[in-house]
Amino acid sequence: MDRWYKLGQSAAKAALKYRMGRGLSPDEPCDVFQTIADEKIDLQFVDIPSLEGMFLQEPETRRICVCALRPWGRQRYTAAHELGHCILGHGTQVDTVMDARGQQPILPDEEILAEAFARFLLMPPRAVTRVFGRRQQYDARSVFEASCWLGVGYGTLIRQMCSSLKLISGAEQERLLRFKRSDLCRSIAGIADLQNDLWPLDERWRGRRVHAQLGDVIQGVCAKNNNLLTAINSTVNQVDCVGTETADLVVGGSVTISSSLRSFIGFYDYRYMPE
Repeated sequence: MDRWYKLGQSAAKAALKYRMGRGLSPDEPCDVFQTIADEKIDLQFVDIPSLEGMFLQEPETRRICVCALRPWGRQRYTAAHELGHCILGHGTQVDTVMDARGQQPILPDEEILAEAFARFLLMPPRAVTRVFGRRQQYDARSVFEASCWLGVGYGTLIRQMCSSLKLISGAEQERLLRFKRSDLCRSIAGIADLQNDLWPLDERWRGRRVHAQLGDVIQGVCAKNNNLLTAINSTVNQVDCVGTETADLVVGGSVTISSSLRSFIGFYDYRYMPE
């Protein structure tokens, strides 16, 4: 435990320092896909079921590969993990599904460091505190909405709130983890047969970017004059086209919507280009 704690503390400091160096406020989300692109690192989504992620360091190129078959939150967390390998100077790393699930008897230092780097790059304390405001008790809906804003999976945020940030107890963690993300999407959207992801947008999203996929539904924006969206009802719109456009928020202001094919395979540079 002492080894994990020391390595985690070191990586957390590195992640927060990295955020500062990029001019990213400590209370803002990190758009990890765009961050990788800004670093001039190739980001590729691949169709390799056994692979979670990979960082390739060669004299002429740096590349991060992410499995395109994973849920969106897991893709982003993996991307942040591989970016951690890059920033922390670990050289080429290949993370298989078994590695990512912690089934190795002893994880190497590089993996522990990259995991902690990803957690604090995507979910630093001040950003998590900001998204919840003065709230001291946490319900499943508020945690779900916070996870969307931070760009991480529902369960990933819960575990960070418990293990690293100490905002909730172990019992509260178990209670929140009983809720399934898919059920929360259906309940909040009011669509009983919803199969894809929901993005509930409010004032926190002003000036931000949503990385959505075809078939996702977005709550809190106006579909009028937007070619990517089709209104389902007065409050919910479905993403029907690939591309990038600006949409008006119901609460005022605007948000950028970038939509891709589901399980997009290819380089990030082409992710939002219509076919």
